[in-house]
Amino acid sequence: MAGQYNLKSPGVKRILQEMKEMQRTESSEFVAEALGSDLFEWHFAIRGPADTEFEGGIYCGRIVLPAEYPFKPPAFMFLTPTGRFEVGTKICLSISQHHPEHWQPSWSIRLALTALIAFMPSKAEGALGSLDYTKEERRALAIKSRSTPPMYGSPERQEVIDRLHAALLEGAPPVPDLVKASSKGRSLQEAEEAKGESAAPPAARPLALCAEDGRGRIANGDEEHARRKEIETRSTRESGGQGPSGRGAGQNGESQATVSNGVKRGIEIEEEVFEGHEGESSGNERSSSIAEEAAKVQEGISNAVDRASTMSAEEGARKRALQKHPLESGVPPAPTSSAVRSHVATSQKRRSSSLEDRALTILAAVLAACIACLLIRKILRYFL
Repeated sequence: MAGQYNLKSPGVKRILQEMKEMQRTESSEFVAEALGSDLFEWHFAIRGPADTEFEGGIYCGRIVLPAEYPFKPPAFMFLTPTGRFEVGTKICLSISQHHPEHWQPSWSIRLALTALIAFMPSKAEGALGSLDYTKEERRALAIKSRSTPPMYGSPERQEVIDRLHAALLEGAPPVPDLVKASSKGRSLQEAEEAKGESAAPPAARPLALCAEDGRGRIANGDEEHARRKEIETRSTRESGGQGPSGRGAGQNGESQATVSNGVKRGIEIEEEVFEGHEGESSGNERSSSIAEEAAKVQEGISNAVDRASTMSAEEGARKRALQKHPLESGVPPAPTSSAVRSHVATSQKRRSSSLEDRALTILAAVLAACIACLLIRKILRYFL
């Protein structure tokens, strides 16, 4: 068979190498071989992927290699009805001739068949040569595919198809029942979800310390969380809205730091309360001390916010006073927009007038030079 081809051709070398590799390392998922009369036409048989509606099916197909192989992708078509791909149509996949931009010369027929099996459970999504049958219809086609191989082409092709079908059918598992397969799939999915939930860290629970009852009990912390957020927002807004005005800015920054530290300490106390609640052996004395400390922290936060609000009001009053009486502060008043506009207009007028004066001066000098030239010319003519 190889004698009729140019053995120096890269494509022929590659195909012969893949034929040897296919014979040397067999796979339980697929078989493939080239026609005796044409190295560039291959036939294959694959098993349906496990845990899908294709499981247990034997699907035969045809591969046409281009003359530029392996630098251009092959074409694939199924000869057995699958419910996923049309029969006798070149299917559209990222490894097929419809997408040469995705093809890599390092890919082989073995790799392409592995990818083809993986593509079978995927959605059709309107791709060329794709079908979207129901699971029940695909299951019926999988059962039917085991009975007889498809009929296609010349006797030579049919002989190869029959041989591949029989080789893959030997030792193949039976087609599982659809209900059992679906329940098996659900049980596997539930087991994976349960495993993921057990491995995941426990979700953070909103906690709040109720200091009123003195026992440090756990309560719903949504309101307390919202209140802390409001305190942080207010303190940030009040401290961030001030200008660089010496003592006021420093005190506002100090108040903001106090609020931030107080909120952090409150969160730490809540975590301690939760731990104390989980292990009840610590007793009520620890809960009581934590409750008192939480009350102190809350009081400190309130005082810091009040101080920040007072300093913000004082700073605002001082700025308003400076705006009303700017000369008392020793700082000259800022120019208004109308004064700036009038100043710019005056500067432009002065500049334009100076340019006009220069132009007139140059013109007068030129005229004087012309007149002098004429007079000299007349004098010379008179004497000569």
